[in-house]
Amino acid sequence: KDTGSSPIRDVMISALIAIGLSVFAATYAYSCVRGAEADPGALASLSVVTAGFALAVFVFHLLRLTAARRLSGGAISPATIRAHLDAAEPL
Repeated sequence: KDTGSSPIRDVMISALIAIGLSVFAATYAYSCVRGAEADPGALASLSVVTAGFALAVFVFHLLRLTAARRLSGGAISPATIRAHLDAAEPL
C-alpha cells in the first residue's frame, strides 16, 4: 500500500517545520526586547523556550536523515521491520 510518503520527505518536512517555528519564535522574542532595563514579559520568555525546543527538534530530525535514507533505499528488509514491530510492546 503506497500512501505517497517517503521517509526522507517526511523527515525533511518535520525538520523544516521545526526550524521555521524556531526562527519565528526567536524573531518574536527579539522583537519584544526593548532594552536591558525593560521587562520583555512572559510571552517573550516563552518564545525563547519555544525557539530552543524547536531547534532541538530540528537537529533531532537532521540526525534521523541517515536512517531515513537507509529505510527508503531498501537496506532494511520488510521482514526485519515487521519482526521488530511485532516484538515491540503495545502502548
